[in-house]
Amino acid sequence: MTQDEVGEKVDVTGKYISHIERGQANFSLDVLFGVAAALGVEPYELFLSPKVRQADVLRKAIGPLLRAADPESLQMVLALLERR
Repeated sequence: MTQDEVGEKVDVTGKYISHIERGQANFSLDVLFGVAAALGVEPYELFLSPKVRQADVLRKAIGPLLRAADPESLQMVLALLERR
């Protein structure tokens, strides 16, 4: 999604979104919540580092797979994780 598309959903300009991303503009809670909704994330996620965001995405994807896995598959996963 482009800055213009996010801005359109939040009723601000793409240029304003750009300024926020670069730390050159202040924003209201309304804008924060609007941007989060436009991007389909929780507001706090906008403040996470890329590594933390990536880990959260992976955890959300892995969770259902682990819950559906049979015991043998879970043992293999555990063995792989313990090797780190």
